[in-house]
Amino acid sequence: GTLKVIKDFSRQKDQTLVGGAIIDGMISVNESCKIKHKDGTEIGRGTIIGIQQGKMEAQRVSGQGTECGMMIKSKAEILPGYIIETFISEIK
Repeated sequence: GTLKVIKDFSRQKDQTLVGGAIIDGMISVNESCKIKHKDGTEIGRGTIIGIQQGKMEAQRVSGQGTECGMMIKSKAEILPGYIIETFISEIK
């Protein structure tokens, strides 16, 4: 799934709380993600450790334009306009 960051709310150590809107696909808790600059350059990687939709905790969120809050564990700074792109790494 892909999400565009609209607002960064708080940052503590290596965790950032952001608000964003789904561009496409589905984003789930515990998925790995790439953090990309507005121009598409990858600036870091992280893990989705929590999702909130409205006032409710959620395990996954989907639907183009759907807004949600997301806690991301990453050392990278996440700013409005950045793109969060989830991926699943397969162990072979």
